[in-house]
Amino acid sequence: DVKSDDTLFVQGVFDAVIENTDGIIIVDYKTDFAKTSQELIDKYKEQIDIYRLAAEKIWDKKAIKTYLYSFYLGEKIEI
Repeated sequence: DVKSDDTLFVQGVFDAVIENTDGIIIVDYKTDFAKTSQELIDKYKEQIDIYRLAAEKIWDKKAIKTYLYSFYLGEKIEI
């Protein structure tokens, strides 16, 4: 698990960040073949955790929701 006091170098691009008065919502699009949403959660949870920490620092707001959107499954998956 990634902790907020860990030092990391990460290169990546947010697919979508939605900012509102309550905080931010992060969406990461996935095109992977997956039988279940749990497969994607298991594979990408750490990436989403890193995105959450980075976005909270960049926008100085709390991430209130994080999602994967699976094009293959055609569904939004909350993490």
